[in-house]
Amino acid sequence: MMPKVSEQAIAEYDAVAAGLESAGVVRGSMFGMPCLKIGKKVLAGMFGDAMTFKLPPEPREKALAVPGVEAFDPGMGRPMKE
Repeated sequence: MMPKVSEQAIAEYDAVAAGLESAGVVRGSMFGMPCLKIGKKVLAGMFGDAMTFKLPPEPREKALAVPGVEAFDPGMGRPMKE
């Protein structure tokens, strides 16, 4: 079951999505989760109040060093690699 999303998280997600539109990013859905795509490739999504990002290795390691950032685990006990 998908976690509930707060009004504040939706507003912040909408702001990120709007800011990326000029780069060709479009809104979509994957596995019932709102997501952002370039072409058919997902680059970000919402899971509850958390925004997830698919990052290459070096930027991912830098992001994981930021307090509060963690690898995305969709609930199967295995965090996503990217």
